[in-house]
Amino acid sequence: SGQVFASVGNSTVNVYDPSSGNLLNSLVDNTNEPYTVGTAFNSQGDLFVADDLNGDISEFGPDGTALPTFATGLSNPISMVFDNQGNMYVGQQTTPYIAEFAPDGTRLADIGPLQTELYGDDWIDLSSDECTFYYTSEGTDIFTYNKCTNTQGPTFNKVPFPSVDSSTGLSVNAFQLKILENGDVLVADSNAILEFDANGNLIQT
Repeated sequence: SGQVFASVGNSTVNVYDPSSGNLLNSLVDNTNEPYTVGTAFNSQGDLFVADDLNGDISEFGPDGTALPTFATGLSNPISMVFDNQGNMYVGQQTTPYIAEFAPDGTRLADIGPLQTELYGDDWIDLSSDECTFYYTSEGTDIFTYNKCTNTQGPTFNKVPFPSVDSSTGLSVNAFQLKILENGDVLVADSNAILEFDANGNLIQT
């Protein structure tokens, strides 16, 4: 429908109208989570929400109804992505492993360990080959890991992000990323959104 879903903390995801920007609804999972972070939809239209400190994944039905908690016991879950078979993968901030769940919620063997920088593999996305994860670790690089061969891949970005912004003196850290349909990659750093082409070259800030 084009609606925009935004995690705003405090167990809440706000839903906005795509044309007016007006707030339509707020989804609250009642877990008392101060850091409500990444979200993802499965193919049935259910919305899944990462509750960072609680270590939970909350779930909402397509009509916004809060469903039973999908998963617990994770290590600061930050982001999620689904593959074409409906398996869920969860990036975790305080461990070098990606958690995997079957469509029925069964937790499968973790993927990793992965190379990390400041934190774990917290912001993840899965490429169209259904094997390669792109992820950040809140440092200055975008890493890759092949879950089909269980091997660490090359660093995606050709040049590391600057560790300090020369204009502000503030540190620069890579956070959320998204692989676009054409293979380009968007990454939110501390003060900008960077776009890389499919070969890892920076093409736009």
